[in-house]
Amino acid sequence: AGTSDSSDTGSLFADVDVDIEAMITDLTDEDLEDLSLLFFDNLPLDPLPVTTDHFPPPAAADHGIQTMQFEHSQFFANGTNVEKWVPMGTHVLNLLSGKIRSFDAQEGYYDVLFEDGTDAEFEHNEIIKMLVV
Repeated sequence: AGTSDSSDTGSLFADVDVDIEAMITDLTDEDLEDLSLLFFDNLPLDPLPVTTDHFPPPAAADHGIQTMQFEHSQFFANGTNVEKWVPMGTHVLNLLSGKIRSFDAQEGYYDVLFEDGTDAEFEHNEIIKMLVV
């Protein structure tokens, strides 16, 4: 094998004494097969057997349906003032004032009663946009 020209800055192997590029390009299909056997011949190709030795035995059967109870936290107090822009015809908006009336911890919704007597449910991120400062 010859040496590479160290003045060739475009070559990745410029400082190597062996012409690795020529070695790689001169590989035959047989050489590549030998290399693949060298690297991959000892790898197990069959999946490992599955055993239950490391798993605990199943608990006694429970035929009832179990549900996880999750409660949301109320951040804004009942009575907190809010405002919401509502459409009042074409191209007209009206600012409607209201107060947080209650909070549903199971569903995570605030119930708001507006000054016109209507009520609606809103999530936390919606209430933030409606806060009166």
